[in-house]
Amino acid sequence: MSEWQSYHPDIQVILHEATDHELALAFVHRRLNVILITEYMRPEGIETLPVYREPLCVALPSKHPLRDHDRVTAGMLSGEKILVQDWDRSHVIRDHYRALLGPNAHLEAHPAGKQGLFMLVSAGYGVTLSPISQTESGFPGVIFRPLSGTNAHIQICLGWSPQCQDPATGRFVAFVRDFMKSREPPGRSGLSAGGEKPGPSP
Repeated sequence: MSEWQSYHPDIQVILHEATDHELALAFVHRRLNVILITEYMRPEGIETLPVYREPLCVALPSKHPLRDHDRVTAGMLSGEKILVQDWDRSHVIRDHYRALLGPNAHLEAHPAGKQGLFMLVSAGYGVTLSPISQTESGFPGVIFRPLSGTNAHIQICLGWSPQCQDPATGRFVAFVRDFMKSREPPGRSGLSAGGEKPGPSP
């Protein structure tokens, strides 16, 4: 975003935070131009471009027995109460946790933000999962350990409507696509960050 701003300081960017259901409605009613979403939250009828992959961590109370481990596996969380963000008509995070941790995972739903869940973890009400970027500033009474496993990550994607005719949106999507290509390792020309061929510009 900082590079986009430096190249296009004249284009206004307004940030909206919403659930997947609210994002889908916003796209239907053309209230949003682009969205950043995880791959498992993808609304129907949009084009996506993988942008980056982020590891997941386990947030634990600071005196939790698992604090002595460098990494935590899904099996080590058996019997733990897993706090998860969940809202009416928006259950994709809960469903993703269950797929990641297994059908017997003890999930407890909370219609709250991540900072609210960290507060509950600090007070000893359970543990939660979090992208590593949300752990860097820390939280009082909470420690973080990397989650092990081949699927212990989230894929962040840029999404846009293929029907969108807004010139700024097309420029932004093309800018992000070119930026991702510039960061590809040798031998992966023509592939996006997630290893998929990007679709055509809107």
